[in-house]
Amino acid sequence: MSTAVVRNMSVRTFAALSVGTLVFALIGCAGANDTPDSQTAESETQAAPVDENATEAPTGPTTSELGTITVGTTTYDVVETVNCVPVSASDVLTRVFEVIAVAQSDGGEEAMLFAYTDEQSGVPSHFVDYQGPEGTWMTPEGNATFVRDAGSLSGAGTLIDDADTQSIMVQFDFAVPDELVEC
Repeated sequence: MSTAVVRNMSVRTFAALSVGTLVFALIGCAGANDTPDSQTAESETQAAPVDENATEAPTGPTTSELGTITVGTTTYDVVETVNCVPVSASDVLTRVFEVIAVAQSDGGEEAMLFAYTDEQSGVPSHFVDYQGPEGTWMTPEGNATFVRDAGSLSGAGTLIDDADTQSIMVQFDFAVPDELVEC
């Protein structure tokens, strides 16, 4: 089998496993605060009088603060990012970086972007895979361009469809947490 076929099979398998793992992790995180103590704290907060002159600092980043992903002409607001512990799929390639971003359009459509770097013989190749309303797309031959700097990931790439008949441009800039998690 050619390297490209093995890579495409690995990417599709990895993408499917990553999506399932991320959904499972996000579902687990969603219920993490549903303890009786947090419910009590929420009801106490709701019962407290509201001072209309007081200003509160935001408790966490808003969607627009996390960043954006633009695919073709559609821009998605990033709602969640995960910095994954790199897992190598073979002895030939070493995965050195991997991040997943979940995003949403103004119309409520969801999309996922996978950015990762594989090294072969010390030479890095950057890849971007995308799943969303436009379909499933990937960068050929590791030709995506991205930079991780000061807690963010920004870059661009030309993505192709599974049949290698169409292409679409992706641009992104979003926050990436420092903490590594198993994906």
